[in-house]
Amino acid sequence: MKKILSNLYVFSILNNIMSVLIGVLTSAFLNRYLGVELRGEYAYYLNLSSILVIFIGFGLAQSYPRAVRKGLDNVKNKYFALALLQFVLSFIVLLLNMLINKNWGNIYLLIMVPSQVFAQQVGYIAAVDKLKKYQKMNFIDVFISLILNFLLFVMVPQYVIMAFIVIALKSIIDLIYYIYLLKPNLRKINFSSEELKFIFGLSFITMVMTLLININYKVDVIMLKNKVSNSQLGLYTTGTGLANYIWIIPDAFKNVLFSKTAKNDSIQDINWSIKISIAMSVICMLGLAVFGKIALFILYGIEFVSAYNVTCIIMFGAPSMILFKLISNLFIANGKQIFYCIGLTISAMVNIFLNVILIPLYGINGAAFASVISYSVCGIIFYVRYIRDYNIKWYIPLFITHTDLKKIVSMVKKYK
Repeated sequence: MKKILSNLYVFSILNNIMSVLIGVLTSAFLNRYLGVELRGEYAYYLNLSSILVIFIGFGLAQSYPRAVRKGLDNVKNKYFALALLQFVLSFIVLLLNMLINKNWGNIYLLIMVPSQVFAQQVGYIAAVDKLKKYQKMNFIDVFISLILNFLLFVMVPQYVIMAFIVIALKSIIDLIYYIYLLKPNLRKINFSSEELKFIFGLSFITMVMTLLININYKVDVIMLKNKVSNSQLGLYTTGTGLANYIWIIPDAFKNVLFSKTAKNDSIQDINWSIKISIAMSVICMLGLAVFGKIALFILYGIEFVSAYNVTCIIMFGAPSMILFKLISNLFIANGKQIFYCIGLTISAMVNIFLNVILIPLYGINGAAFASVISYSVCGIIFYVRYIRDYNIKWYIPLFITHTDLKKIVSMVKKYK
């Protein structure tokens, strides 16, 4: 067991497998609690809140490591003060928006967004200053979500607002723990104009990149809201959610590659990771094609089985997203953020354009096709640049060879 856990790739794969299993259980409790119609309403506001959190967060916390290396004075407390300010302002703006426009549906955003902004921002600070304890909290987080959603399913009457309260409650639990770890001191916080220019200048590009990724992932749900019923939207988000578990496969390698590409380009590791991830994704796609309806029925109930078609369409975007996930960190590490943003912008524009055309014609299946095409465009853009920059034959990272099989067999024998 120690030999297995000592291998970064093997440990990361095992950790991701556990996260997927717990995530599936959590979504099963949530979907059975909400039912298909409320699941659609829940998905819309959840996706909208994710984009708002990025806007309000402005990428500030992601700039924290650079600020630490630069040696900004009292840096932890200054970033905590900014996070607190974002929390207060977001709460006031969302509250006023709800009261002035009398859009009571926005109470869902008021419940979720400020607490998520605050918890995420402070969480980034904890990830830098208290990494091991932060990682432990991340590990515990998945169990907290599972427990809260289980209690929601077995004890609470069916109201969509309760699912949003669970999200806020989890953010508050995280926030309390992070504050306990960091012990911030907000006395005598002063920012110079140079510090503010550095912080906000660094943060903007991070916010843009994160926003483009989320638009590509979430714009379909927001565009579907006024075109289909909540029930159809619930089926769509359930179908995409099940297929998206395939995308977690490259995360097992990406987490390790992130560390390696910070030091060198590690092309052999990237090629190996792409090969294994694509092979594993093909196996998962075949499994979903054969057992998808059964899985939807067992996990979520009979009313969600109609999500099967969306699952089968969306899963074809997995290989392209594997390419993007495993290659993108290499470009960021080499300072190619502009290319990164251009690639994501093209992909997001394709997604929006195709959704405008296909949703009125084919409904949720049209949105699924639009997403798959935009993901493919994204993956191809990054892959072509990758093989061109590093003079790699196009087929080498895609297909497992006899040598690769021998390497896999050797790894298995090593851990017997």
